[in-house]
Amino acid sequence: IQHYIPCILIVMLSWLSFWIDIKSVPARISFGLLTVLTMTTKSSEVASKLPKVSYVKAMDIWMTTCLAFVVGAFVEYAIVNVLLSLEERGRCLKVQGAAIQVAMQSEKPCSNRGLKYAAESEDVKSEYNWQAEQSREHSTAMRVEHGSKIGFPLAFVVFNIVYWASFLNDF
Repeated sequence: IQHYIPCILIVMLSWLSFWIDIKSVPARISFGLLTVLTMTTKSSEVASKLPKVSYVKAMDIWMTTCLAFVVGAFVEYAIVNVLLSLEERGRCLKVQGAAIQVAMQSEKPCSNRGLKYAAESEDVKSEYNWQAEQSREHSTAMRVEHGSKIGFPLAFVVFNIVYWASFLNDF
């Protein structure tokens, strides 16, 4: 109870980052680092309390897998963030008219500010906004994000079934 339950809770806590907005970089980075460091500390604590032996213990497998899930949730955000920025750059290139020229020269190529000053009519700006909203909902980054909300908990449940079935049969 002192080791398994806290690890399960830490892994579950790492999944909460999937529900934080992708654009909230500080919140997601803080959440990811907090769970990774907490899991690392817990792993060190458990290792110090168990006897030193030459073979792999069940607790070693448990702690390593839990750490892998927590790090995986943190890495998932890095992947989603990169995918999202690549998709936003790609959307910027699809906008037609004078907005492309200004957008390519500005610091933030797809910012509404650049489009506002570049477009002589509201048509270019409204077309960009519509494309951005439609693209974001169906983007690869969002599909990865939604898949992680289901995939990570499901994979952890499968791991738990295999782990407990394997080690409880030994007793």
